[in-house]
Amino acid sequence: MTREVKLSMWVAGGLVALVTAGAQAETVGWRSDWTGRYPDAKPPVNWSKEQGVVWTCRMPNKSNASPVIVGEKIFVCGEPDLLICVNKADGKILWQQASPAWKALPEAEQAGIQEQIKAAQGTVDEVKKLEREAGGLRRKAREDAAAKTQLEALQKQIDEKKAALKPVEKYLPPATHGDNGYASPVPVSDGKVVAAVFGVGTVAVYDLDGKLLWLKALGAPKQGWGHSASPVLHGGKLLIQYNGTLLAFDPATGAEAWKTPARQTWGTPTPLTIGGVDLVVTPVGDFIRISDGKALAQNLATNEYNGAVVQDGVAYFVDEKGAKALKLPASADEPFKPEELWKAAPKKERYYASPLIHEGLIYAVTRYGFMTVLDAKTGAEVATKDFKPESGSGGGQPFYPSISLAGPYVVFASEVGKTLVLEPGKDLKMLANNTLEPTKATPVFEGSRVYIRGAEHLYCLGQ
Repeated sequence: MTREVKLSMWVAGGLVALVTAGAQAETVGWRSDWTGRYPDAKPPVNWSKEQGVVWTCRMPNKSNASPVIVGEKIFVCGEPDLLICVNKADGKILWQQASPAWKALPEAEQAGIQEQIKAAQGTVDEVKKLEREAGGLRRKAREDAAAKTQLEALQKQIDEKKAALKPVEKYLPPATHGDNGYASPVPVSDGKVVAAVFGVGTVAVYDLDGKLLWLKALGAPKQGWGHSASPVLHGGKLLIQYNGTLLAFDPATGAEAWKTPARQTWGTPTPLTIGGVDLVVTPVGDFIRISDGKALAQNLATNEYNGAVVQDGVAYFVDEKGAKALKLPASADEPFKPEELWKAAPKKERYYASPLIHEGLIYAVTRYGFMTVLDAKTGAEVATKDFKPESGSGGGQPFYPSISLAGPYVVFASEVGKTLVLEPGKDLKMLANNTLEPTKATPVFEGSRVYIRGAEHLYCLGQ
């Protein structure tokens, strides 16, 4: 890779690090390095569909997952279970592979179940149509007897058709929220393999040329809005937080190493290393040892929608219930007791975007574009600004993408495709407000290039 990731941090004589950097063993995944920091990047300030476009690649289907750069390849996702490999030089698709649940079956059974799924598709479409009709009647049925009778008849039809789908139910895409979909988790790669998790209930590992190494069916997500937590490669394990459990697999074989209870969130766990011991911290503040899955500390935070950021030996959490900073011990010896440095109360609203830590400041933005800047040492509020009017997002469109440091700039975006470029610091001076197509994916930066996964295209922007 052209961008060298430097993530080592010293705390009280003990080494605290995220993923160990190195040209041959760099792990790239959520926010590239789980911090969203690209200090060596030299991106353009302004871009649009007409300005600064190096290439565009039409995507087969939408996805909320950010691109992941591995050497000269870019990995992106597509609904409902596609992993797509794009050539970084020209934006051409090199390969794409689907990871449906039926692929986890023995090969002799796969053809039969595919035929059953194909035969059931008409019933699936009918159920969706009836459920839309029922949804439109529910409010009216509270006060209208005729509408209530009609709703009951529709529900009976829905139940009958769902019963007919029972034989193939576990191989069909489960319920999810339209904003989330099935392809929100960001892939992860160690430069040898690439792993992807999908909300259809599968985890798949491929080599970089698209050969499937293994695939497992995890069952339907129990969260009503679907699954979005991204996979983690750390400590020689592939880690998946799914349905209230943190699962550890051998990335080469798919053999399950261990599983431990971990409250399910939409945010992604963050890898770290303390005193030579590999750990992961979940959004709700569970610190879990990678070697054996033991939880060394639990429930130290309350995040649901974004991940913790670990920097300079401190773990930071920001969500609608408040913000806090935990100083990490110098070693992972038991008893493991992070020290609370401070608590703060930024604007009480959901934070879909993970925060950015830069030069002693924490940048956090709510789902509707209200940014708060906190002092990283004390938690004191040093600046606020409402970017919704300036972003042009209007109508309460969420800010899903997380905040990034792109060289000398702070960058964040809204769902409608407005990407804001700020000058770092307490003034929150906006340098540019760039428009592409709608996106929920966090931009990725490398050298002078910006890579943005839009709803319909993957963009390479730059010189």
